[in-house]
This record gives sequence, C-alpha cells and structure tokens, in this order.
Amino acid sequence: MSGGSPTRTANGRAKAAREALADAIPRPGWTRALVDGGLPPRMAAELAELYDAERRGLYGARGDRTVTCRTELTEALHRLAEDLA
Repeated sequence: MSGGSPTRTANGRAKAAREALADAIPRPGWTRALVDGGLPPRMAAELAELYDAERRGLYGARGDRTVTCRTELTEALHRLAEDLA
C-alpha cells in the first residue's frame, strides 16, 4: 500500500513536475512548453507565473487552513482548460 493521502501524492507529483520543468527548460520557455503539452495559452501563462512565484518563494501554502472538495484535481483542471480554450 502506498503512503500518504491521494492529495499529498498528487501534490508531490505536481511539485516534481514543476521542478522538472524548471530544471529542463529555461524560464522564458515554460509557457511554450506547457502550450506544446496541450494547455491553452492563457492557462499555460498563468501556471508559468505561479511556478516562477513559488520557485522564488513568493507563493506557497501557509497557515493551517485546508479546503476539501469533491471534485478531483484532474477533473477541475480539465474543466478549467475547456473554459479557457
């Protein structure tokens, strides 16, 4: 059995993906790489900005609040991508 909750596992994978993007591609190419990976341009630009802010320590989880919802992250991102397309 794997350790950690599904949310922590997904967050870990997302963090690993951000770090891989930052290590493999210079910052100016992040948005293009995300678009080439299938994201709508607006969403790719926003994610690139969020990745950059997190990497520079300007954005991140803080405090003791959590939000629990029934919609899986993949479903929410799919809906967002459709809305932005």
